[in-house]
Amino acid sequence: MLLCSPETTGTWDRDIPGDRLYADTLTAELFGLDPLQAESGYGLDEFLGCLDGEDRARVRAHMHEAERMPGGHYAAEFRVRRPDGALRPLLIRGRIHRGADGRPLRGRGIAADLSAPRVRVAEPARRPQADALERAADLCLEAREAILEVADQPFLRRLVDMLLLEIGRGLARRASAETRRKAN
Repeated sequence: MLLCSPETTGTWDRDIPGDRLYADTLTAELFGLDPLQAESGYGLDEFLGCLDGEDRARVRAHMHEAERMPGGHYAAEFRVRRPDGALRPLLIRGRIHRGADGRPLRGRGIAADLSAPRVRVAEPARRPQADALERAADLCLEAREAILEVADQPFLRRLVDMLLLEIGRGLARRASAETRRKAN
């Protein structure tokens, strides 16, 4: 099994009602966007405009589906068209947070560069069940938020980011297999 380096994993935060997507410097750079503008936020259409045309509609549909589903988990692999014209494969993984009225308020998650060098780790003997993998993703997102509240813990952040990345890759593989199954 291959894990992406934690130095290639960034974070994003989406204000759904306000149609603003905020990103850290690494996520902005992965998408080929201005990091200072990413701190102020981009509209969802601006952010998705970076995706390769073939991937844009699919990713938008997955995002809107996650907003409608209980739990609101989201994972997708896609390609970003960089300003220099090069394509870069990325993975995003996140979760939709709802208000007291059940409406989607925020989406939070990670973005990872799949073209970066990877670290080889042992393959697990069994694949976790679908619901267990989603539960693990939720728990890891909560752990990441808690770790961010603790000052000066870069190693713990890297560890949880690596774990989130691999969970996200597993969810994306499962979603891709399900999409192919439905298409046949």
